[in-house]
Amino acid sequence: MVPSKIRIVATLLLAAGITAPVRFTSRAQAQKAPERVKAPKASREGFPESPGDRDGALQEISGVVKSVNAAKKTITMSIPEDRGTRVERTLTLDKDVEVVLDDGRGRRFSAREGTLDDLATGAWVTLTLSPDNKVVETIYAEGPTVSGIVRGVNRAKGTITLSLPAPRGSEGEEKTYTLGKGVDIVLDDGRGRRYSLQEGKVGDLAAGLFASLKLSVDQKTVQGIQAEGPVVQGLVQGVDADKGTLTLTVPSSRGTVPETKTLSVLPGADILFDSGTGRPYSHREGKLADLPSGALATLKLSVDLKTVAAVRAEGPVVQGLLKAVNPEKRTLTLTLGGGRGTPGTDRTLEVARSVRILVKGRPGKLTDLKGKEKEPVALKLSVDQKLVQAILVDAGR
Repeated sequence: MVPSKIRIVATLLLAAGITAPVRFTSRAQAQKAPERVKAPKASREGFPESPGDRDGALQEISGVVKSVNAAKKTITMSIPEDRGTRVERTLTLDKDVEVVLDDGRGRRFSAREGTLDDLATGAWVTLTLSPDNKVVETIYAEGPTVSGIVRGVNRAKGTITLSLPAPRGSEGEEKTYTLGKGVDIVLDDGRGRRYSLQEGKVGDLAAGLFASLKLSVDQKTVQGIQAEGPVVQGLVQGVDADKGTLTLTVPSSRGTVPETKTLSVLPGADILFDSGTGRPYSHREGKLADLPSGALATLKLSVDLKTVAAVRAEGPVVQGLLKAVNPEKRTLTLTLGGGRGTPGTDRTLEVARSVRILVKGRPGKLTDLKGKEKEPVALKLSVDQKLVQAILVDAGR
């Protein structure tokens, strides 16, 4: 049995040196925890390691509030460490500890004085320690950032509902948040330009947009929103360069027929073609008219959900049974389809000199494919589908 397409694509990306799916990254998507400063690595005693006071600067440590004990003058935090791990630490507060609250709107005068009672669980705080690293002298607190897909906006009630990402092994949840008075709304047009961000209104927040919400310190209201169009991926069916349109076949939910969409491409949209080498900058600029049918395209939509702001194209994945390989001519013949008494279709392709090959999970050469005839094979093709850029043999049956 030929492996699933999802598994094949993931493995081929690894074979080609690509460790993550192609995607467009904007400020909203790249924004993680609302971190003001990089948190120093925590020591065994729960305090950051001192760099030797080279410049005499006070030390800072950042993390998420777990609890505050005003009577004992302590704060317990979850502190991020290397490789995504977190460590929980309890630190002692100075008797005159200063608490500053950020309202989340990013204004010049967004910060105000607060008290320990204002530090809700889940708030992001940056602590300034005393020179001896024994007590916390200042606490700067701000609300967390949550991101997801907009499911709806109720202007009458002043609420926004997001579909939040699902943790592994569970289903995602929908959560409704209250919009604060004077909430700041920023729209990203998706082109990644210097002036791609513009001020927006609540009425601009349509269902289907990706949004990052900046919450207040008490996490009861939304103080800031950055919204952008989603990413859509599918196979190119055709291009009309004169009309500036792109037709794409998009996978639908399981058991349904794939959907065909025709979208308008913005004038001046970024059109990028992946070279297939798997290198960080393995793409070149192109034109809409050069986009071939059959290419796998990743589209970044604008906030109106109707137009394409950027296109990243790469070759598709084809899978079948290896029929023949000619290392001297650098060609490979694949049998596509067939089964249940019907013959498949043979297709011979040229293999790129920079091809990445995985045989049973190990790097290989073209000559290693001799003797692998009739084995399941998945091929990653170039954008024009004329060259094989990655080969995966025997990817588990």
